[in-house]
Amino acid sequence: MPAVKDVSLNCEPGTLTILRGPSGSGKSSLFSVLAGIASPDEGEVRLCGYRLDDLSEREKTAMRRGDLALIFQAYNLLPSLSAYENVIYPLRRGRVKNAESRAQAALEHLEVAHRADMRPGLLSGGEQQRVAVARALALKPKVLLGDEPTGALDQENTKHVMRTLRHMAVEDGTTVFIISHDPSVAEYADQVLELREGKLSHV
Repeated sequence: MPAVKDVSLNCEPGTLTILRGPSGSGKSSLFSVLAGIASPDEGEVRLCGYRLDDLSEREKTAMRRGDLALIFQAYNLLPSLSAYENVIYPLRRGRVKNAESRAQAALEHLEVAHRADMRPGLLSGGEQQRVAVARALALKPKVLLGDEPTGALDQENTKHVMRTLRHMAVEDGTTVFIISHDPSVAEYADQVLELREGKLSHV
């Protein structure tokens, strides 16, 4: 049985879309397909002007270092690197100018600059999540995909992160697409989608 079936969606630049649905509905599978981590059995995915299923793994990796930023539910921070090093790592791999100032500014904006020298294992779950958001913010991507980017945060930090994502969409023209179980984040969205049993509907 397919995890996601007959899904068709369009997210315009400068908009924030929220996807919600019960556990097991196919949200993470859809996230993986949109991020180019998994390939669809049929149909196509177009992102940043490219058709993902036509790209090689090297081309997909290069796109994730520039045009596309991902925020994972499990944070995906490199355990041997400090918070600052985790944020600056993709900037340096992408040969981004002003990488140091961009990494520092992102950590300050997410209010974790005071933990910059700490490795992930010494950070709380909420701090790790904000470092993961800072890493995506520093990339200044065309498209940002987030899987539960506020799942480990308290109410105030959730508001701060959602205002940040909303600003990226409205002011920077970023296409923001996030998965969230939190009903309070819907107020920041241009559209809210719901996935149930692999089928998508507009709320």
